[in-house]
Amino acid sequence: MTGAYDIVLFLHSNLRWLVLVLLVGTVLNALGGWLGRRGWAPRDNALSGTLVGLADLQFLLGLALVLGLSPHYNLLDGVDMKVRHDRFFSVEHFSLMFLAIGALHIGRVRAKKAGSAPDKHRAIAVACLIAAVLIAASIPWPFRDLEVARPLFRTGF
Repeated sequence: MTGAYDIVLFLHSNLRWLVLVLLVGTVLNALGGWLGRRGWAPRDNALSGTLVGLADLQFLLGLALVLGLSPHYNLLDGVDMKVRHDRFFSVEHFSLMFLAIGALHIGRVRAKKAGSAPDKHRAIAVACLIAAVLIAASIPWPFRDLEVARPLFRTGF
């Protein structure tokens, strides 16, 4: 029987690839617009907006895991800071992803308030690059230490 935990974990684990691909595409698009001094088009706004929306969804799925669905750790029960696995997912992963989401939102707001197209592109590029570093540092890659490493893809519930 598949429960809510299995479904949310599957979605959270695999949605990251769509977020990462969109993040790379948004960075390349913003850098091209900034350095090429290209105008700000509706597709630029749509691209960064889609990225922020999917990143928010990814964050909410992760939040559901750490606030109650996960049988392994739960922020509401407290975190055993001596257990590497619990500390990584409940504190390190959660905090860095929270900061990455914040960076993306700040970039969107700064782009909306910027006067010129290159400034809009620059705001998105810088925010996305900061978010990319934070995200890459907090993903439980398979090559990380064994206590936190996760597979690249989850193939089933």
